[in-house]
Amino acid sequence: MTDAPETRESGTARQRPVGLTILSCMAFLSSVLIASICVRLALDIARFLHEPAEQRAGEVADGAYVAIPVALAGCLTLGAIAFAAGADLWRQRSRGKKLTLTSMALFVLMGALLFFAGPSGDGIRWAGLGFLVVGVASTAYLSLPKVRAAFHE
Repeated sequence: MTDAPETRESGTARQRPVGLTILSCMAFLSSVLIASICVRLALDIARFLHEPAEQRAGEVADGAYVAIPVALAGCLTLGAIAFAAGADLWRQRSRGKKLTLTSMALFVLMGALLFFAGPSGDGIRWAGLGFLVVGVASTAYLSLPKVRAAFHE
């Protein structure tokens, strides 16, 4: 693979900014991480459902039988979006930039929630700070004029 995709209109090679390569790789890695979390959750749910009903009684609220599959589907959707964002960032398509900016807005919101309102133990606040830093830094980077110019339709 080359780091210089051809432009459609001129046929000349353009250099991909290093930051786009890093963001693209981060998106691919996060999609793999999200998918592996979903598989693990699905396996845990399957094991739980194979237990005798008497043993499960009272452990799960009735609404959980609907909420858990919906949450799992949402998790898989986020993984697919992260993969698409990574592929489009790699190809320097504007859709990848839009997906990444949307994802980073969600990262900032989640980071703010964890940092300012999360429990103080187990490193939750540090994770929130990490989400905030990654979200703000990625958004600022994608807003740089040289990086904006690297994208095509």
